Amino acid sequence: YATDRQIRIGSSVKDVRAAYGTGTEGKMNLLKGDLPIGTVGELTLEYSGIVFLINLDRVVAIRLIGASVR
Repeated sequence: YATDRQIRIGSSVKDVRAAYGTGTEGKMNLLKGDLPIGTVGELTLEYSGIVFLINLDRVVAIRLIGASVR
């Protein structure tokens, strides 16, 4: 699987930013019920309709959000 801009699991942060721009950096919380107990990965890069989970400078998960999910 790859995005329409050829980003896939294992792509670097540099590749994501080259394909999508700066984006919004954030964190993904690990929850136990409603209680945050940690974070997953190092950071997230969020763009319109898509979020990349980054660990060790590499994409480890891609999540489609909103209207772009088909």
